[in-house]
Amino acid sequence: MNITSNKKIIFIVPELKFFLSHRLQLVKGLVNEGWNFIIVTANDYQPPNELGISYKIFDTHRKRFSFYNLFKNGFKLISLIRSENPKMVYAVSHRSIFLARIANFFTRNTSIYAISGMGSIFSARVGTKFENKNSILQSLVLLVYKYLIRSRFSNFLLQNNNDRSFLIKSKIAKKNNTFIIKGNGLENTKFSNTKVISTKIKFVMISRLLKDKGIVEFLEACRILKNEYKENNLEFSIYGDIDEANFNCLTMDDIKPYLCEQILYRGFSEDVQKRIKESSVVVLPSYREGFSKVLMEAQANSRPVITSSVTGCKDVIVDGEFRQALSKQGNAISKSAEILEDERLQRVKTHILTVFNDYVVNHLQIENQFYLTQSWTAINHKGDAHHSHIHPNTVFSCVYYVQANSGDLQIKMPVSRIQEGYNLSYKVRQKNIFNSRTINLSVKTGDIVIFPGWCEHQALPNEDDTPRIILGTNYFVTGTFGNYDNKDEITI
Repeated sequence: MNITSNKKIIFIVPELKFFLSHRLQLVKGLVNEGWNFIIVTANDYQPPNELGISYKIFDTHRKRFSFYNLFKNGFKLISLIRSENPKMVYAVSHRSIFLARIANFFTRNTSIYAISGMGSIFSARVGTKFENKNSILQSLVLLVYKYLIRSRFSNFLLQNNNDRSFLIKSKIAKKNNTFIIKGNGLENTKFSNTKVISTKIKFVMISRLLKDKGIVEFLEACRILKNEYKENNLEFSIYGDIDEANFNCLTMDDIKPYLCEQILYRGFSEDVQKRIKESSVVVLPSYREGFSKVLMEAQANSRPVITSSVTGCKDVIVDGEFRQALSKQGNAISKSAEILEDERLQRVKTHILTVFNDYVVNHLQIENQFYLTQSWTAINHKGDAHHSHIHPNTVFSCVYYVQANSGDLQIKMPVSRIQEGYNLSYKVRQKNIFNSRTINLSVKTGDIVIFPGWCEHQALPNEDDTPRIILGTNYFVTGTFGNYDNKDEITI
């Protein structure tokens, strides 16, 4: 897609509030690049004006949908496109796409159809009247897409491979006009690794109150856990709008029988980050997503997630696939860090490198840069251990405990040159971590241990029935080295 000449875009969005919550960073980025915007939307939300964006109010709200309004707005859009002459039209959601396509028949402008997810009508609701194969609405939408949307001026922007494959298989789109961007992105400055400060274990679900989001399943699970665990240290909360315009909407009457002192509906929240940071676990048992933003945000805030193994949810997280990928590698060392090039492990790789660089730069105050040279996995079943060894040609080693319940990591500090030369052995009044030749570290799942690779170390026997799984990495240093007087420098 070539979008470099006329820097003007018309966005068509049925709900401005939802659009800005998910794509505000996209808008800000394009504004900074010099693009001008006109946003066509319904009058359902007071739009911000600090970005210098023009707004055109069309009657596009889902509650007021009719074919008359659709075609009326289509001809209004034609007039707007001809007067503004944008480089492209960017449509979000099925209804906006239909509107943009009506205009495209007459204007022949380049259109981008952004489909975050195929939506409620394509969710799997087996055994109900909404089941996919029996859905009249789904058949109608597919028909419209197949015969109306196809155009050499159309480009589809999707968030997962399943939706892309679906459109291609349905002959709605082709490989050369479909593009995947996983998610709408996150603003990194908003996120942090904060600990939960609470005596309670808080399960939080952040979603509109739709059947497709798994609200009922969440509430049923909450009820079971509340009845099974009587300690009263569990709390379950739902944050989200009641979306009356959606045919899958739940009402207060639907969820009220589940609510109690421990199971709470807290309504819509403007501060999603705060709600995530207050949580112990974020839950989303959705039937289908595009590329779940709330799961991305939860992991960006270092919160564990429980979600469905469905399109748009399983694409966001690293679950058993992580351990499966490690298991296939066994104990073999990858000379080129191949294991961390596995696409399923990219978020793990990023996490390890972030922790390592923070330790080197902020704690050790080292200016030189380090690079990853090796990576490997080790799986210790009950009774297994790892013999004492060092890592040659390595400055630092890093061990990430994917799963660990028992068995310490033992690190032996090397004998100094003074001790070695004079055969000295210091007398120690009381051993501690600073004067001991041997350090035993009790580790648990999620721990990352960083130590000099040339220190002799070993993994003590695993005493638990659960396998101990580690991911190890080695690092070497670049830059200029020498003594502290900058003599005899060596550059690598």
